[in-house]
Amino acid sequence: MFGSNKKQIERIFQSNVRLEQLGFMEQLDREVAVIMDNDTISIDKVVYMCITPDSLNQTVKELMEKNKKQYTYAQTVLGIVVDNVIQQESNQVLIISGLLPRALIITKEDLLLLKDVIDSFCIMYAAARNNMNNDKAYDLLKEKTVYIIGTLLLPNMNKGDTFGIEIMRREVENGQEYEAVKCFLTKENAEKYNPSKREISPVTVAQIKEFYGNVIIEPHRNYWIEF
Repeated sequence: MFGSNKKQIERIFQSNVRLEQLGFMEQLDREVAVIMDNDTISIDKVVYMCITPDSLNQTVKELMEKNKKQYTYAQTVLGIVVDNVIQQESNQVLIISGLLPRALIITKEDLLLLKDVIDSFCIMYAAARNNMNNDKAYDLLKEKTVYIIGTLLLPNMNKGDTFGIEIMRREVENGQEYEAVKCFLTKENAEKYNPSKREISPVTVAQIKEFYGNVIIEPHRNYWIEF
């Protein structure tokens, strides 16, 4: 029975938008509403996320008329909703209302491409809200890949190769300054803050911290974290 339902969902729903068109990375901490069926966000394996009050009211109205039952909603942030679709087996499709006049449909299969980035965001967001301490966050993030602007000094470099990484100055309470390496969750994010068009290099959080000492991930976001 479960298998036949799954095939039906996959047959009915196909993504009508590409991930890069959604600009999720610019909106991960954006407040959204998600429709609730009692205590679950999965409605026939679909998660309904609404960006605006009007789209929320319209979506609830349509679902009530279709299924002849009451629905509520919960407020959260976009990245948490995407994480739920990825992590929960019962969630197969995300339908987004309020970004465009038409509903945007994206399948779990397509969202899985964001799994590592969304996982990192959720850890950082929890730490930013003081729901997780920095030590725990570092333990969960240390093997994650981040992107730095520039290149590390490596033993196998050839003559003429250059190295050096982008840092930012940070100030402590007594007015003294220190330096931290700027890291980003995606290569695209790093490119936005790379006016000199230096090389973008992937590293793990543990590697860059061991090399430099202080690192700050997504310094231009509200959910930045520093180790």
